[in-house]
Amino acid sequence: MKERTASYFKKLGALSDTDLDRSTGSLVAEEKRNVACLIAHLSEIDRRKIHLELGYKSVFEYATKCLCLSEGSVYLRMQVAG
Repeated sequence: MKERTASYFKKLGALSDTDLDRSTGSLVAEEKRNVACLIAHLSEIDRRKIHLELGYKSVFEYATKCLCLSEGSVYLRMQVAG
């Protein structure tokens, strides 16, 4: 793991300022898409009541205990999921 991290930072260090800026913007866009997909997944888990089958009282409990997401991030995502 340390070797992969060191290798990744070495590659980042080799990027030009422009390429680093562009790559960072791409990562932010990808993160937004992933969060939107996660919200959709949590909503569908709630709709199907899958969390109950897995032994969790709520999607909130499922997301914090099973997925190890922070309470704050789960709360915000569940607000969006409605």
